[in-house]
Amino acid sequence: MSGTGSISRSTKLDALQRTAQAPGTSAKAATIEFVWSALPTEASNSLSMRLGFKSATEHLAKYSTLVGTASTLTLGNIAIPYPWQAGVRYTVCVLIRDAQYAAAWVRAGGGEVAGSPDLVAPISGTGGATIFTDFYDGNQAITRTFDNFRAWVPVYDAAVFASQKAQLTTDGISRQDSRGTAYGPVSRALGVPKGRRGRHRPV
Repeated sequence: MSGTGSISRSTKLDALQRTAQAPGTSAKAATIEFVWSALPTEASNSLSMRLGFKSATEHLAKYSTLVGTASTLTLGNIAIPYPWQAGVRYTVCVLIRDAQYAAAWVRAGGGEVAGSPDLVAPISGTGGATIFTDFYDGNQAITRTFDNFRAWVPVYDAAVFASQKAQLTTDGISRQDSRGTAYGPVSRALGVPKGRRGRHRPV
């Protein structure tokens, strides 16, 4: 499933797995939007939305009535509390870098995935096709709706390369290449420099 169109599930005691059709096993980033119509209230039941790669699928969104794991955002072996809510449309994105660590972003209301990640964790085993899995082991009729599942190979860039320099002038910002032999533009840099009151400018 990719692009527009959605899939909804309300089946009890069921699990779903979908695999991205492209770009295949080289994908290292993925995103999906989802809504839960309700949260489980029965004892010892779990509801989760996992997004990742076949050998490193993470329980990104997890809600459980088990003591101590009520509502979490999880990457690898690290879990942090996260206030998942029923009826809210979430966008989640996971990025795996250098087969060493993963980063996850969560935006409520279908917001743009940008800025600092909500969680970064070391991981291992990042091969395989990109997948998302819906899992619910309760008996309540909870509808899970998913949309806009995408996977891609990210293009990495750096604001400043290690041990190199950047310079900010009235003409903009530029940085040295990875070898320090020439200056070039930064692909994207945002900020609010000091200046006239109430005047915000991109940098």
